[in-house]
Amino acid sequence: MSLSKQQLQDFGVCFIGPVLAHYFRWLGEQVSQYGVDNLLFLAREGYFLKQGYERLRYQGLVPDIQTHYLLASRTFLYRAMLDRPECWELALQGAFSGNLKQLCEKRLGLMNSEVDSIFSPAQKAMEVVLPDDKEKVIRVFKEHVSRLAACAQPTKDAYLRYSAPMLSSPGSALVDLGYSGTIQKLITLLHGTDTRGFYWIATRAGEVEVGQCRARMHGALKEGVALGQGYIPLDRSLFLEAVLTSPNGQLKNISVNSSGKIQMTYGGLTHVQRHFHELEVIMAGAMSYAEDMLRSDVVVTGQDVENIYAAMIKSFSNLSAELKKLFDIDDDNAGLGVINPLTVFA
Repeated sequence: MSLSKQQLQDFGVCFIGPVLAHYFRWLGEQVSQYGVDNLLFLAREGYFLKQGYERLRYQGLVPDIQTHYLLASRTFLYRAMLDRPECWELALQGAFSGNLKQLCEKRLGLMNSEVDSIFSPAQKAMEVVLPDDKEKVIRVFKEHVSRLAACAQPTKDAYLRYSAPMLSSPGSALVDLGYSGTIQKLITLLHGTDTRGFYWIATRAGEVEVGQCRARMHGALKEGVALGQGYIPLDRSLFLEAVLTSPNGQLKNISVNSSGKIQMTYGGLTHVQRHFHELEVIMAGAMSYAEDMLRSDVVVTGQDVENIYAAMIKSFSNLSAELKKLFDIDDDNAGLGVINPLTVFA
């Protein structure tokens, strides 16, 4: 049995509404404090975050500045910088288990034919457990850096053509849920420019050097907390990531066709993306709540959000089957494919 519009809206109000109310109030304050004139909302969580900010902007509840939706993903940006050792360090630090061929296809976005043309059969079959085998993988990459560069160049050129105009203002800042700022670091590296990022949670807030540039990261709800330390909004953040998504799968590649038009290639869709109309109703309820809170000048504190989020997660075992399906999320970066946090955290 399908859920009613009211049931979907109510779920959005209870689960996501307090998060958005707190985040958008904080984001508006940061925009004013740092003189930001251009917000770039990162795919895919940024899809609804951008819509939400614009809705509040039209109501005069947040600063009236320029906004963009910037297509990006770790997998795509790794592919665009396959020849950069700085990129290898970022790409190989997260957990992964499989062979080198699987790593290159799932995490680095290479096609089957590209992997076959670059690496030997023995190298493709090499078992990899990350981060333990990072140096072993880097040694293999160094052997083929020119071929990796040849694969990366068309992607890099097309993406710079697409993204450079959005980052042209020195007052630009990136917006995302978080957490360690990997996409921000990769964009900093690719564009060769200092960047600022605003996140729901920033596990490594502050300023870090990325190549010759700097990336500054700020967190709304929490800063400096690590995954696995018992902080529920971070440890169970997959629930929020699953529903803060876009109609498209993960960005896999960008190319320029024969007529000079930029074309995007996306990964597969999860259940919630195939039923995106339901998610739009959920987010409409959440945004109505956030708008009411900001208009009434009712402050939803970080402690409020933490308590509400933790209580909601504990109750998720009682969700209807229809709502449970909405939490499917793709995790190719770890080689896991589509997962559901209700199963992971059962």
